[in-house]
Amino acid sequence: MTHPVPDGVAPVVRRFLRDGPAEGRLRDAATVLVLRDGPSGVEVFLQRRSATMASAVGHYVFPGGLVDAGDRDPDMPWAGPTPSDWALILGGTPSEAAALVCAAVRETFEECGLLLAGPTPSEVVTNTRQWSAERAALAAHQLGFADFLRGNGLLLRSDLLRAAGRWITPEWLARRYDTRFFVARLPDGQVPHNPSSESDEILWRPVHEAVDDYADGRFRLMLPTAAVLREINRESTAEGAWQATYNQGPVRFRVVPAEGGAIQVMTASPVGESLAYTIPPEP
Repeated sequence: MTHPVPDGVAPVVRRFLRDGPAEGRLRDAATVLVLRDGPSGVEVFLQRRSATMASAVGHYVFPGGLVDAGDRDPDMPWAGPTPSDWALILGGTPSEAAALVCAAVRETFEECGLLLAGPTPSEVVTNTRQWSAERAALAAHQLGFADFLRGNGLLLRSDLLRAAGRWITPEWLARRYDTRFFVARLPDGQVPHNPSSESDEILWRPVHEAVDDYADGRFRLMLPTAAVLREINRESTAEGAWQATYNQGPVRFRVVPAEGGAIQVMTASPVGESLAYTIPPEP
């Protein structure tokens, strides 16, 4: 699958070929595809990035964000696969893997009110509106996620997540992220609500519609978002998508000068390389 050339990327890539990489520091991040079954197939929860954001304004994205210091709390209330188990899947140390899982759960709660946690290893909360004040404090970095869980007798349910890939932002961008994608099914009884200031619209969209409309230029997605949705689109149910096996990457970008002054942008992972998009020659 080839993708549209992202807005504004052509001059940035040409500058990269001329001057070398940007000085952006690579930072760990996590994002979650929350799925449910709908009338026409699997649906995914999406948020449109607001005009106040520094990048990808107007694009539809999954809940997610950067790993923060609180995600590294060694005493995080936890149920499900252990940090050591997650390290075998995600790579890195157990503490690094745990921080990525924590960031995925915390950011999803902060951004849309969905919480993958429960009072026991076999239960999931249903009413999350009762923690509106704590949710705001988490987003403002005034409360640690481990303290929030402990204070409410909750355990992070790592068993509700499945790893769905890893994408690394291109070297030509100043803002660079090493992002882990996770899949989760919408917990029974929970409803996304009160999106954060990072979003100006939230919606559930059939995955096949999102993929098709993106390919036709009618729906704005970032390339990794579209690529992961395309993998999800192979499955007919949310359960099937949650159980599926995904390329864990990492997927990186590289550029290849082509004939006539065009530039090919490739995606490369341990399973192979493919053309992402072609930047036409300068006028």
